[in-house]
Amino acid sequence: MRSRWIRAVAIGTMAGFGLAGSASAQDRPYVSSGPTTSGSAIVGSTLTSTGGQAGGPNGTKVGRAWLRCDNATDERTCDLINGAWDTSTYALRRDDLGKYMRSALYAYRDQYLRDLVWKMSPATAAVTNPAPPPAPTPVPTPAPPVVEPAVPVPPLTTEQAPPPAAAAPQTTAKRMSPFPTVRISGVVFANGAQISRLTVRAPRGARITISCFGKGCPNRRVKRVARGKSIHVPAYEKYLRSGVRLVITISRKGYVSKVTTIRIRKKKAPLRSDLCRVPGATTTSNC
Repeated sequence: MRSRWIRAVAIGTMAGFGLAGSASAQDRPYVSSGPTTSGSAIVGSTLTSTGGQAGGPNGTKVGRAWLRCDNATDERTCDLINGAWDTSTYALRRDDLGKYMRSALYAYRDQYLRDLVWKMSPATAAVTNPAPPPAPTPVPTPAPPVVEPAVPVPPLTTEQAPPPAAAAPQTTAKRMSPFPTVRISGVVFANGAQISRLTVRAPRGARITISCFGKGCPNRRVKRVARGKSIHVPAYEKYLRSGVRLVITISRKGYVSKVTTIRIRKKKAPLRSDLCRVPGATTTSNC
């Protein structure tokens, strides 16, 4: 039957299919209503043909076939898909990309395909490739277990960096009172430091911005508003690799800002600098 079916379609493509219509006599096969095609028009998805009504006298064969079309509204641009007959489902493949898909409900009387009639479903949307998968959400690097062999494990105390050579510029800007303080404590390891506590104290209303630079930062930036007492910052109370740099800026409009930089090092206490920046300046200097 399949070879005869292919020959019948070769005589006139499935465009001819659409023009055939249905037989009206009771002793002939008929297709009184076409099928419906459902499913996503995406390569790799499966389409399903349902519905429609077909029948005929004893010996009538009824089935479904699949077509790909160049035009969504012109059935004459449709071609039968080789091997896609006698099935109500069809898995879209790369050959279907950009095409419009239809299913056909057909009926015929005997092995000679006499009185062959059919109707097509409406066309699907143009077949597209599946959307690319979303970019994976970055996962913070977990702190390694504290099992590495110790260099001696002293309490973390920061080492003050040498001040810049340039003297502080003359300014009439006021200093915040009390002047902000930054405290950090933890334990030094061979390849980094475990921060156990980080606090910032500044006058009420001052803005606190903590920026993290380097590989393995748990958070790139954290902002807080001072309440006149020490603020606990748990976002950075984690294991920080050597090379990570925390820049803590405490500012208030019309006042001198304080900029504290803490650089994590291997087998050494973090290197710390405490500098100031006057309003409108882009560089820091001694306080």
